[in-house]
Amino acid sequence: MYKRILVVVTVLSCLLTGCSSDNNSNQEYPSDYPTSKSYTVDEILYPEASGALILDSDVAKVDYSNTNQGYVMAFLKPGVSKRIKIQISKDEQKLNYDLTDEQGVSYPLQLGNGKYLIKILENIEGTQYAIKKVWKLMLF
Repeated sequence: MYKRILVVVTVLSCLLTGCSSDNNSNQEYPSDYPTSKSYTVDEILYPEASGALILDSDVAKVDYSNTNQGYVMAFLKPGVSKRIKIQISKDEQKLNYDLTDEQGVSYPLQLGNGKYLIKILENIEGTQYAIKKVWKLMLF
């Protein structure tokens, strides 16, 4: 019994000694990195749908008025019961988003500058979708 306790104490001592090494003793905290700006509520940008540029179908609409801000907003039309997706693609990359909200959801244009395709898709059955509308846009 005494040997077991001695072994446990020895192992714990070795582990704790290994954890207490002080490799960064010359590092100062806080660092000299500049502090981040604190934004006020008035400075925060919220997505909005101005309605100036609209891609409209019978199941959804996409407001692409703010592509220069890096996003589009999509709205599900009232009374739509089928599954609707918004597909944002650029080159070979495709991002699919479920659209479930009539109030509007913003989607980022996160694939960099270039030609984008925005599609409104309606579920036919299973994993098959019909293209309801397509819009090409250029992001600079």
